[in-house]
Amino acid sequence: MARSRRILVVVALFGIASCAGRISPRPASVKDRDDAVLRAVFEDVLGAKESPLGPPEPSQRHLWLLTAKVKRRPPEGRCDDEISGHTGKLTTDQVARAKEAIQDFHAREPVPGLIAEFTTEDSRISKRDGGGDPVSDLIQLFSAYPPGFARDHQTAVVRIGFTWSMHSGTGTYILELRDGKWVVVSKDLRYHV
Repeated sequence: MARSRRILVVVALFGIASCAGRISPRPASVKDRDDAVLRAVFEDVLGAKESPLGPPEPSQRHLWLLTAKVKRRPPEGRCDDEISGHTGKLTTDQVARAKEAIQDFHAREPVPGLIAEFTTEDSRISKRDGGGDPVSDLIQLFSAYPPGFARDHQTAVVRIGFTWSMHSGTGTYILELRDGKWVVVSKDLRYHV
C-alpha cells in the first residue's frame, strides 16, 4: 500500500509540473533572447533617420558586423552618467528599469561568439572577420556587446561600436519588449574624433 502511494505522489507532482509548463511557457534561450534584441537594434540602425550608418537613404544601407571578439568592455560608470543621454526621452519607470539593465550589462560575462553566432534573415546584414581595411573598402564596421536586461526581462540595454570615416562612434540603445517584439525606445549616439 505504501508503495502505491509513493507512485501516486510522483504522478501527481509530474502532472503539476506539466500543467505549470502550459500556463507559463519556458523562457527562450539566452542566445535567442540576445539575437532578438540585437536584431531590433540593427533594424533601427538600418532604417532610422537618425542612424550612424551611411548613405542617408535607408533603402541603400548595408550593415557589416565585425565578428572578431570585442577585446574590452566599455568602462563601468555610474548608472546616472550612463543614462544621461536618454534624459527627457524616458519616464521615471523606464529610467529605473534601464538602470537595472545597465547593471546587468556590466555584470554579464563577455560572449566571444556573440556576432559570429548571431542569426538573421535580413540580407542587408553581413558579417566580416575584420580582415582588410574598412576605410579603403568604404564600409562601416559595427560591433556589439551582450545586452543587459532589467530584472523583469522587459527592458534591455545594448551598446554598439562603429567606424565612420577614419573615426569611431558608440551607441547605447534602450529597448522594451512590447507585444512579444523588442522596440527601441531611446538611443544615444556619440561620434568620436
